[in-house]
Amino acid sequence: MADNELYALVRDGEVITVGADRAALQSGDDGATIHPVVTAPLPDGHIFTHDGPPEYLVEGETVIRRFPSRPPSNEEATALARQERGRAYPLVGDQLDALWKGLQAYQEREPLPADTAEMLAAIQSVKETYPKPAGA
Repeated sequence: MADNELYALVRDGEVITVGADRAALQSGDDGATIHPVVTAPLPDGHIFTHDGPPEYLVEGETVIRRFPSRPPSNEEATALARQERGRAYPLVGDQLDALWKGLQAYQEREPLPADTAEMLAAIQSVKETYPKPAGA
C-alpha cells in the first residue's frame, strides 16, 4: 500500500466509510464495493480552510475527496504574493551587485546623490576586502 492511499466503502452510490486499510473495509457480500479515493486539487487561487470535513463524491469507480476552500482575502492574497515573489526573486546579493554596477556606470556620466555615493563606496570597500576567487 502506498503512503496516504485511501479507499472508500460505497453502497448504492453513497460513501459509507473511508480508510487506509483496504482489508478492514471488507463488509461481506452486502452490495458494498471498495473504491480508490483521489483528492481533488483546490480550485485555482483558493486556500484550504478548516471549515469542516472533506466532501466525498462517487464518480464511476473512483471516489473524489474535496477539501473545504475559499478565495483568499486581500490581506492573504498580498501575503501569498509576497511569499511567492520572495522565492522567485534572484538572491539579494545578486540584485545589489547588479544595482551597484548600474550605479557605477551612471556615476561616470552624472554625479550621484551623496548617500548613494557613500553606499557605493561602502560596497566597493567590501568587494575589495573580500574579492571573488579568480574565474568566479
